[in-house]
Amino acid sequence: MELGIDIASLNVVHMRNVPPNPANYAQRSGRAGRSGQPALIFTNCSVYSPHDTHYFNNAAEMVSGIVAPSKIDLANKELIESHLYAIYLAKVGLQEINDS
Repeated sequence: MELGIDIASLNVVHMRNVPPNPANYAQRSGRAGRSGQPALIFTNCSVYSPHDTHYFNNAAEMVSGIVAPSKIDLANKELIESHLYAIYLAKVGLQEINDS
């Protein structure tokens, strides 16, 4: 539920575990309570997960932690190739791709 979902009437978000970082928490919890409506967000914390246990004991770190800006790893050859292919295909404008 982190990308591209907007359900206007959503007023409850239940997370079955603690997200990996504050940015993910903000994305997931922010799906509820749009347009100023009240919302309830609750997160289960597993006693078997050191990550979950840490944030259960230090909840403020998750909700007020630093959200790092997105970045691209320029050393990732596959990522760079896929972006170059996408740029190439967008510039060439093959109609067959739109029809497939």
